[in-house]
Order: sequence, then C-alpha cells, then structure tokens
Amino acid sequence: MAEPAVSVLLVEDHKMVAAGLAALITDEEDISVIGHAETVARASSMAAALRPDVVLMDYRLPDARGGAGIRAVLAACPTTRVVTVTASREDEALSQVVEAGAMGFVRKDADAEELVSAIRSVAHGEAHFSRSAMAAIVRERRDGPSHQQLSGREVEVLQAMADGRSVAQIAAALHLSQHTVRNHIRSAMGKLGVHTSLEAVVRAVRAGLVDLGVES
Repeated sequence: MAEPAVSVLLVEDHKMVAAGLAALITDEEDISVIGHAETVARASSMAAALRPDVVLMDYRLPDARGGAGIRAVLAACPTTRVVTVTASREDEALSQVVEAGAMGFVRKDADAEELVSAIRSVAHGEAHFSRSAMAAIVRERRDGPSHQQLSGREVEVLQAMADGRSVAQIAAALHLSQHTVRNHIRSAMGKLGVHTSLEAVVRAVRAGLVDLGVES
C-alpha cells in the first residue's frame, strides 16, 4: 500500500507566486496541497484545523515576518514542519528562520527539484538546507563550546548532516540503523539545547565542532 501523500499548506500573499508554487508541487504524486493562506493569522487557523505535514511559508507576510510568523504557526500546530521560502540574502534573516523552529529553507530562485526535495525531507523529520545558506547563518558569530560535550558519534552524525546527507545515507555510511542515527540526532539536540536538527547543525558549526567545508 502506498504511503499517504505529504500534505502541504501554502502561505504566500502573492497569488501568482502561490499559484506557481502549487503547480510545481501538485505535479508530484506523493505531495498534495491542502490549502492556501495569505497571512500568518489565517495560516495559523488553517494549520490548527487541517494539521498539514508541511507548511511552505514565505518569509515576509503582511501581518508578520520571519521568526514571528513561524512561531505563530508552530504554536497553532506543533506537529507540522515549516519550510521557509525567502528572497532575502541577509544573514540575520536566515538565523531567525532557524531559531524560530523552521526545518528547512529555500530561496525563491530555487528550482522545482530543490523545493520538492525540501518538502519531502522535512516531512520525514530531516532538515533541508544548502551549504551556502548555512555558511551565511554561521557567519554572524561562533558560539562557545556546548555545556554538554557531544560524543564522537554525535559529531559524526551532525557532520554528515552538514555535508548534506540524509538519515538513510548517514546510516549506510556509518553502518548504523536509521533509528540509531535519529537517536544520536535527538541526543545531540538535547545536549546543545535546541529543538530541531537544523538548529543542532547550526549550533555545532558555530561551536567549531562541525565543518561546513565552505568559506564562512
């Protein structure tokens, strides 16, 4: 039996952009757009009622922007996962997205393949980001060492995530089960005091525990 399609709520105030995103997404058999909101207030209400797997959300909306909008949607539906779509190149904007709890972000100039990949990744609990965007986030500052030291295996897993590997790829490379890899991610999140795997990678990079392999 095929798995249910990933349900997506679009949050975008420009109707033509929303229509374009919907057209890209609905071409995929395993993804279904279940609603469209133009404001954070409406998105929060719809998220609470529809409980989408993923909220694909513009960074700038009429009644909120960035972190404030993401927090509002997650407060209304904590089980959903947010992917932010942004045209901003500002480091601060990307940091706000991560710190607010988004699981992924894509640029508005990204191609359809990246957009669909982001939706699928976060729907399965995996972070989605590019190395260049991650470098922009960590460029602002570097944190001190974590209060609780990460194990060698936890660092390995976070490094693999920073390299763009999925949980399945990490499990195969380290000869572990996917369940064990997810346990390492959850443990690292707890030690680093963060709520998402994306935040964990950011914190580990800022602390100098993980290397992005790009100039930051």
